[in-house]
Amino acid sequence: MRNMAMMVISMILGMLTLAMAFSISQRANCATEVHSNLSTAGEQTLRQLTKENGALTEEELLAYFVQQLVVSMDAEADLKVDIAGLDIQKGLLSTRISQIFAYPNGKEGRVCHDRTVILEQAP
Repeated sequence: MRNMAMMVISMILGMLTLAMAFSISQRANCATEVHSNLSTAGEQTLRQLTKENGALTEEELLAYFVQQLVVSMDAEADLKVDIAGLDIQKGLLSTRISQIFAYPNGKEGRVCHDRTVILEQAP
């Protein structure tokens, strides 16, 4: 009887440990994805600005940025993109992205990342 109780308690503790490991892993994966994809999307957007020789409007540039960001994201999560600043003449794009995801237990998690990208221009 004692061995059976110890086995049940061990199984419950094992399942809780696995659930914690999955939660921590999922948050770390989302944070890594947000960090790398926000940087890449911002840089590609400003490179597109140089290819078009400044002929893009702010709306077109923001649409291109969001498109690059959404295409590069792998996780099934909601995204919220806030544009803090955009200056086409100076080649500046400052953004904040929030990714809202679900933990295995059903609760929501949120990962946020800020990034400012400045286009280097030769004098």
